[in-house]
Amino acid sequence: MIRKLFIFLGALTAVQLSAGAGIASDAAPLPVLKAKAPAPREEVLALFVNALLEKDPEQQCFKLLDIIEKDLNNAETPLQAFRTAFQKLKKCDAVLQKYNAMWEKNPDHILAALHGSALNRACDVPASLRIKQLAPLLTLPPQRLTTRLLWKKEHLFHLLPAAADAMVQAGEYDKLLSLFQLWQKAPSPYAMLSGLVLADYCYTAAAQSYATGAEERGKALEKCFNEATALIDAGSGKISDRRSADAVLYFYIKFRFIMKNKAIAFARDYDKRIRSTESNIWLLTTAVECGSVADFNNAASAVTEMNPRFDTTELLFKTLLNAGMYAEAEKALKKLPEKHHFTLYCQLLTMKKEWKTLYRFISQAIQSGTPPDYRIGHILLSLAEKLKDPDMFRMAEKILAPQMQLPAFANSVGYVSAVLNLDLPNARKLLTYALSKEPENVAYLDSMAWIAFREKRYAEAEQLINKALARIKPREGIATIFEHAGDIAAAQGKSPRRYYDLALKYAPFEMEFNAASVRKKRETCK
Repeated sequence: MIRKLFIFLGALTAVQLSAGAGIASDAAPLPVLKAKAPAPREEVLALFVNALLEKDPEQQCFKLLDIIEKDLNNAETPLQAFRTAFQKLKKCDAVLQKYNAMWEKNPDHILAALHGSALNRACDVPASLRIKQLAPLLTLPPQRLTTRLLWKKEHLFHLLPAAADAMVQAGEYDKLLSLFQLWQKAPSPYAMLSGLVLADYCYTAAAQSYATGAEERGKALEKCFNEATALIDAGSGKISDRRSADAVLYFYIKFRFIMKNKAIAFARDYDKRIRSTESNIWLLTTAVECGSVADFNNAASAVTEMNPRFDTTELLFKTLLNAGMYAEAEKALKKLPEKHHFTLYCQLLTMKKEWKTLYRFISQAIQSGTPPDYRIGHILLSLAEKLKDPDMFRMAEKILAPQMQLPAFANSVGYVSAVLNLDLPNARKLLTYALSKEPENVAYLDSMAWIAFREKRYAEAEQLINKALARIKPREGIATIFEHAGDIAAAQGKSPRRYYDLALKYAPFEMEFNAASVRKKRETCK
């Protein structure tokens, strides 16, 4: 650590002396950074070590801030430690006050802005204030910002998500569109990277806009998502650095339900160009997630050639499962150690949607001495929902009872209880508890809305589902929430068609969503 710190604190000196303004001839000069003369490295090192030894998170943050303020231009290493420290804070006010005082003296300093935004996010500072604090950087043309002293390509992965996240939270969708349009014209490779960062937020904001009836804005944001994806597609073939490649693959895999072929093609091309252990692992991972058996075999062969101890048998099983090759998956399962069979066989039966067979298998396992732990409880809970079986639900509820202090478990039991229309007062109690812990959780809001729906409290159900719709995020059951919104609207004599259309629009993003049921309801609605 000490050697790295000395290297880091001295690394920027030559760059700072030779970089100059770094601005195109037609642009105005950038403001000169007003930084204090750097403290001697020995002094900074001693202070840094002293701060790391501090056990109290608040005092550690104060000490790290002192170091940062001494030499902001060389503060990246202390700032990383600072970010780790403030995540442990229980009270943020004093640290925020000290940090903001430093930021006000350096409002357009990239390191002050980036790490300040992370601190503000962790401390639940209002999104509107976070946007305001980032404004000095967001209003600069990309050509100017990316040639500034201290700018690094990695900063884009912090700056744009911090801004976009705040804009979505604040409902400032027009600003999100403007941000994308600004960076869409950035020089290479920043345009592609900006698309990579902002596509997810445009997708989320589009869904939220449609949910709240802002159709035109939803179309504009959906266009933003498509254009951002096009930027990624156009630039992905030129990527060679690890972080950018990781981000592209993560994006494609995240949206694999509509981008499976792109994920495989990129991972295959990246592995062909780079030919490293890491690119082999990426191809292997992508093949597993997307169910590409041929690519899996190629990648597995390369990986095991470099590391003969690497066992790919379980990964092969998961690849076959995702490819829908269930008979072959069952054969692969038999080659795995016995200790893995229970969990993986449950996954196989779940993918095949053989609910009654899965229930018999679970029952036999319990009778044979397998302890009914939370995994079995969740499987039984899911089966109770699928088979509409109250007895199965009560069995699952009993198994999961010791875990009800966990909000996610309370939500699961409360939601299935509502689906089955069983013991609604207790379901409401469970969701009230879950929401007391995470009041903005979309899944919990949706579950409480469904409980209210079952209790025929339609006005309350509508209020809750609207709150959930305004907070939806990618892959958080968007289609299901839209379906629930449609059912709640129909119960009040309102037209549910728009919500059902939206549920079908986002259905491809949810593996277990029953699109056929929604189509049937849509056909019968007025």
